[in-house]
This record gives sequence, structure tokens and C-alpha cells, in this order.
Amino acid sequence: MDRAQTAGFSHRTEKNGTVIARDATYQNIVIKEDIPLGTRLWVTVTGHHRHYLLAAPV
Repeated sequence: MDRAQTAGFSHRTEKNGTVIARDATYQNIVIKEDIPLGTRLWVTVTGHHRHYLLAAPV
């Protein structure tokens, strides 16, 4: 799968341990891990839905 870099701004969802981030083109990326807000990191795209990507940190 493809890799993307998150843009460093994100927010927590109401589900524990899930963060929604965006890439440089403002594509929503859902990461199912507890990551500090504002963190820039590389992720691997593991799936997708109509309006967002699913990803895991590299």
C-alpha cells in the first residue's frame, strides 16, 4: 500500500486510542493508535472509505 505523511495537526475522536489526522492535501486519515496531538509521522495506508483513509504508523 501507499505511504503518506501526516501534516502534524490532528484531533482525538470519542473512541479511545483513535486519532484523525490530515495529509498535505487535507485528506482525512484515521489512525487507530494513541498518538500525541500535533505529531508528524509517516503512515502506511491500510484501507479506505469514501471520505477517509485508514492507516497505521510506519
